[in-house]
Amino acid sequence: MDHYPGMSWLQPIIHAFFRHQYNFLQALYVPTPFMRQKLVDEERMDRITELRIWGRGVDTDRFGPRHRSLEWRRRLGIDDDEVVLLFVGRLVPEKRPDIFADVVRRLAAEKVGGDGETGGEEGGEEGGGGNAGGGNAGGGNSGVRFRALVVGTGPHQDEMKALPRTTCLGWLSGPDLAVAYASSDVFLFPSSVETFGNVTLEAAASGLPLVVDGGCSGHLVEEGVNGHAVAAGDVDAYYAATRSLVVDGPRQQRLGGAARPQKLRFQT
Repeated sequence: MDHYPGMSWLQPIIHAFFRHQYNFLQALYVPTPFMRQKLVDEERMDRITELRIWGRGVDTDRFGPRHRSLEWRRRLGIDDDEVVLLFVGRLVPEKRPDIFADVVRRLAAEKVGGDGETGGEEGGEEGGGGNAGGGNAGGGNSGVRFRALVVGTGPHQDEMKALPRTTCLGWLSGPDLAVAYASSDVFLFPSSVETFGNVTLEAAASGLPLVVDGGCSGHLVEEGVNGHAVAAGDVDAYYAATRSLVVDGPRQQRLGGAARPQKLRFQT
């Protein structure tokens, strides 16, 4: 409700209704430790019923690195050496596509000199059109080599289409979605309202290092091993974590290589 102005008055009514309903249950199963703790801290649900954890899994045959396709990337105009950032989900306020957009804009504006030092974010997003290729800057400096892919639809779709170096693929499923995951390089997903984080699990199973919310998706991340768990809404931290994977290829590959073995614990 926090993401929808004018609707916050409904929140205590809904909370009271669910608390009353759950009062009749002997046990309530929740998908993650984060959700259990949230219900304890904010709703004191442990006082009216037993809270247990019942997690989820992912089909590791459907989602895996073997679906990676350079040809698929090339058809989208992505160079083989460009790092691809991926967002998968509904483009609605609570999924925080605004943070993804901010990170993309900052990376697109950044200049890297021959010595590897950054030259700040001056210059902005020239052209601003979606699906741009992101040219090099003059004066011996070049931009960060990355592209962004967005899978999903929703009210923020026009904003995402206007981002530099970004391609919006609409809604994908089945083999097409598996290829999109595996053909990307970093999963950037700032949503802080996931009940479990299915898309995060699918991305990890596909061999992508994760940059996700440390609350609702933190149980899927071993910090610095298979990705980074970031405080909710911390745009600067999301940018720093994502950039560290974009500019450091060996580190990106190391964390991505650890992502799938970590997620085999959740396979179905």
